[in-house]
Amino acid sequence: AEPDTRSRAKILEEDDQDFINIKDVELLGKGACRGQGWQSGQWPLPQGRKSLKECAEKCKGTKGCVAFDLSNKESDKYDCLLLGHKDVLPASGLAAKCYVIRGARPVESTLAAPAAPTAKRTSKDNYPPSG
Repeated sequence: AEPDTRSRAKILEEDDQDFINIKDVELLGKGACRGQGWQSGQWPLPQGRKSLKECAEKCKGTKGCVAFDLSNKESDKYDCLLLGHKDVLPASGLAAKCYVIRGARPVESTLAAPAAPTAKRTSKDNYPPSG
């Protein structure tokens, strides 16, 4: 029987290349997604532990999200961070991988300074105290 060294090498190689087959998602480079304005407005948006695919879908479903980075890999889950600024660059000093969504455009309203919170939240004072 063939030793399994070949398949193991293949897995390691794939992990290094981060072969992905998710529509409109491409690896921009090794490093966290940074660049001028990466903390503008509502960004970045941490999503907790996600797989590459889950993080990509989150980004696609979030208005103004143009990129995401993955870090702290454990099994197939990473810390998923969504970004929505214009000039995304991989900051190679940070241990992460930066992916971009092809065709996604930043949305100005998500990059604006957050508006003052509206007083729509119902106050909890009208509930009797517990205990």
